[in-house]
Amino acid sequence: IRNTAREIADVDPDELLLVEVEDRATLQRFYDQMIWPLLQAKGSSRHQICMLVDGNDPRGIDIGLISRYPLVGMRSNVHRRTASGSAVFPRDAIEFYVDIGKRYFVAVVGNHFTSQASDKTGSRRRVQATEVAAIVTDLRKRTPWIMVAGDLNDHPASGNLDALVRHLELTDAMALPIYQGRPGTYKTAGAAQKIDYLFVSQRLKSKVKKVDVNSRGYFSTLWEPYDDIK
Repeated sequence: IRNTAREIADVDPDELLLVEVEDRATLQRFYDQMIWPLLQAKGSSRHQICMLVDGNDPRGIDIGLISRYPLVGMRSNVHRRTASGSAVFPRDAIEFYVDIGKRYFVAVVGNHFTSQASDKTGSRRRVQATEVAAIVTDLRKRTPWIMVAGDLNDHPASGNLDALVRHLELTDAMALPIYQGRPGTYKTAGAAQKIDYLFVSQRLKSKVKKVDVNSRGYFSTLWEPYDDIK
């Protein structure tokens, strides 16, 4: 928990999407007790919002947002159903609308797709990617500033995420030439260990100045982990 807070404070994001958060009160407590003292020590400003909406998973591993900018709206997609009547999203594809003081709000779509352990063929993740693509198409009518982020539990070459990977409106930030790090985001960050994503819309793509992955909370000889990670 301490090193998760350290990673967040090191990146010091204005907007942070989180997965597997128990509830909003826990998120606020984590921020107040663990993150904010580290940010305060480095002279950073406090975040205004710690928000979470309960998803479909009874374990309470939900999707949250920490934001320095005000939220002007949210929309949950827990109600979306497949043709057989089951929930499309195991957690949610929650839409957070963030007011950054421009003409349009920024839409941040947070995701946590079905794991490979319970969806070995990726058929459920294909449906989820297609549904999120439809959400993006709908959002595009209201704002050009869109981000789709989260743990999608599959790598780009699998084909299961093609509805997003090949979406004309979206670009994976780690696929931009400006990114020079390892291809993955999990364990030793190999190509098949790329499961976490930050897609940006075409209008946001031109604004990207830097892309990086902070993995210092995980031990590897490929990078410098935190000093208490053995």
